[in-house]
Amino acid sequence: MSEALQTTPTPLEQPARRSPLRRASCFISLVLWFLLLLAPCGLFYLATQGEIALTLNESPPQILRVWLVMEAQQRGVGLSRPTVFADPANQTVCIQTDVSFLLWQGQGESLASAYCDCYAQNDGWALMNTSEGPCRP
Repeated sequence: MSEALQTTPTPLEQPARRSPLRRASCFISLVLWFLLLLAPCGLFYLATQGEIALTLNESPPQILRVWLVMEAQQRGVGLSRPTVFADPANQTVCIQTDVSFLLWQGQGESLASAYCDCYAQNDGWALMNTSEGPCRP
């Protein structure tokens, strides 16, 4: 009877190796999940402060900005994004700022616009001119 209970030991089986892509996708999913969980904090900050401004570069000033539109006839969010056009030969830099709006109440005449600020480097950055529309490098 004891002979029937005894079985021959089997060698330990190696677990299947996990793909590195599987680990990377788990990490990316985890980061996205935490961003989703932190989104209410960002929205609360936007609601209490009225804007979120991130300085991308100081010389000349380049600011990524998100703000609330709280007018009598319009409600929504505005977004401004800078794009840099440099001319090293003339030591000038032009920054095109694209502005767009997402309105959930009211309408605007132009919901997207752009303007161009050009700076010259003379002991710091001095504003040369500002024009409406995209920069012409």
